[in-house]
Amino acid sequence: MTAFQADIAATDRPSPPTNKPYRCSRCGHRSNWKSDVTKHIRALHPMSRIVVMDDEEATATLTEYEARVSIEKATNKVDDDAKSPEEKALYTVDKQVDSSTKISRYGALC
Repeated sequence: MTAFQADIAATDRPSPPTNKPYRCSRCGHRSNWKSDVTKHIRALHPMSRIVVMDDEEATATLTEYEARVSIEKATNKVDDDAKSPEEKALYTVDKQVDSSTKISRYGALC
């Protein structure tokens, strides 16, 4: 395959969605990639499921979702500044983990 043919083949691929159509049914975590939400659910909410939104719904709710995430990140940043290094290490997996649940670095509940 020549470089020109490789360029043509690369442009024929569909682009990934940009409206984050895959969502966790429990907490609302969203992604452009189904596999990302699957990993999130397996790690944090094993009894939850993936919700696939249609393009119209995903696009209509994306701004609201991004605003919520932005606020949560700002709030968590303030909370993180008050934590000791040991506390920070416990909760680096994801902020969705309940603060009363401790998880070892191997993923087992303590």
